[in-house]
Amino acid sequence: MRWLILFVTGLLAAQVCSAETATSVCESTTDLAETQILGSKIAFHAILTEVAHDAAIQSVNDLLAGFDQKITFRVLHSWKGSIQPDALVHATVHVTTVCGGYSCVLPFKVDNTVLVISPATPPSPAPMFIVGCWVHEGIAGNSILILPSI
Repeated sequence: MRWLILFVTGLLAAQVCSAETATSVCESTTDLAETQILGSKIAFHAILTEVAHDAAIQSVNDLLAGFDQKITFRVLHSWKGSIQPDALVHATVHVTTVCGGYSCVLPFKVDNTVLVISPATPPSPAPMFIVGCWVHEGIAGNSILILPSI
């Protein structure tokens, strides 16, 4: 059991390190953001101002199963929908600390910036988090959060 906790802790640390290095300057961008913004009903760039956990992680099973985070965004730029800059937007997102697939959402931290999109036709009923450099109308970032509804 102890080795499992050490393994999961090491895996979590590696993911945090890789997420931090992804915030460095992007050398190339993807058109994924443009495609997602075009097909969305809501699209905005925001900074996280508050992050709260619904439940405390008390065991390795909690780490593997994931947990809900209540997050608050302050909108920096808005391109689609009725949400205006400086508005506060609240969402609850299921996150995981161990990711082995495409639609994993890693835990958020205050001051993370993210492109938030709510597609007209969501690709999945669950939130999706994509790490990849993007530029839209002169605004650049390196992560996209796709929420089925906001």
